[in-house]
Amino acid sequence: MTPQDLVEFEQIKRLKYRYLRAMDTGDHALLATLFTPEVSARFVGGSYDVTISGRAQLLEYLAVSANADVVVNHNCHHPEIDLTGANSAAGLWYLADWYYNRRDRRIVRGASFYRDRYLKVEGAWLIAHTGYERVFEIVENDVPPIHFTANVLGSRGRKVQ
Repeated sequence: MTPQDLVEFEQIKRLKYRYLRAMDTGDHALLATLFTPEVSARFVGGSYDVTISGRAQLLEYLAVSANADVVVNHNCHHPEIDLTGANSAAGLWYLADWYYNRRDRRIVRGASFYRDRYLKVEGAWLIAHTGYERVFEIVENDVPPIHFTANVLGSRGRKVQ
């Protein structure tokens, strides 16, 4: 491992962190800058197995997950990143997340392993594939309304810098 490898790892970590922040704040403009045009994704949970091809389809899918009716929190940690070529890498991340849909009155909590592939394009790392498979998932339906004193997604138009 070289010092430059460590720089590449840090750049990939920052890319993943931007993805998580964009999801949690509903920043769809930022999300659109993080993927290759040919990005693919696969999300496997307790009641779903979704495969997606292309940036437009992925952004459409993610927009449903991050809207004004939703409060969500993603925490990824313990990255295992491998450089697979001069401009390619793979990453495994542990995800712990919490999702509340106020309209559907549903909470989903769980843990997953994200498996990503990255490409370095014009000097910047982008996500070429993303997806997770649940380790566990807990779904609670008919949850009483929760009062939030702060909610970035619920107050559209505010940007987190």
